[in-house]
Amino acid sequence: MSRHAATLFISLMIATSHAESAATEQATLSTKQTENQHASPVRVVSIRFDVAYGFGCECYCGAELQVRPGKATLRKVPTRECEQRDPRRYRVLRVDADLSDKRWRELERFINHDALFGLPDTIPCGCTGDEGRKLIEVEFSDHTKKSVSYVGPPNEITTLSEKLSTLEAKLENELPRWWGQ
Repeated sequence: MSRHAATLFISLMIATSHAESAATEQATLSTKQTENQHASPVRVVSIRFDVAYGFGCECYCGAELQVRPGKATLRKVPTRECEQRDPRRYRVLRVDADLSDKRWRELERFINHDALFGLPDTIPCGCTGDEGRKLIEVEFSDHTKKSVSYVGPPNEITTLSEKLSTLEAKLENELPRWWGQ
């Protein structure tokens, strides 16, 4: 074998060895990623609960409750008309509250990722619109989000909706006394 052919042969052997090593490393990394995906299920990272009151409301016609591990925030935004009429009185109201780990885990328990994604974005109702609407939006650790708008909650989110309504009412009690007048 010529010197040139021997050098080429050795270079080819080294390149093949490096390629096999890289392929083995990639396969190991891929296996570890798959194991990690199975080891860490998708978690809930935040829940948003919007309530829009029906016709006949005055200046505050809805509320937004944002819930994350350790914290819950309620916001009530006045209608533009009321805010323009009396901006000192009708302003965005906000209540921040600590949320215990126990309460957060309780809310998480009522969220089934697959069942939630199986629901339509809007649950139809045979209603007039006077009833108002609610919306639950859940964000997951895999960066997916699902929102469901409804008047009457479907079975898959009934308990979650009730728990969020209870939390919203509790935080609403923390607002200044004049707000609902």
